[in-house]
Amino acid sequence: MTISSGVLAFVIIYNLTDVNISEIIRKITTIKVLGFYDNEVSVYIEGRDI
Repeated sequence: MTISSGVLAFVIIYNLTDVNISEIIRKITTIKVLGFYDNEVSVYIEGRDI
């Protein structure tokens, strides 16, 4: 029972991380398609103001 719950917790955390990374990649791709330059995308990723 304990091993099963540990495996389930690992699978859930892995899945949430994978979905989160996919969403971030989708946002970055959308920003690039809208015409932002690479340095502007880098600023967006780092979270600092221009």
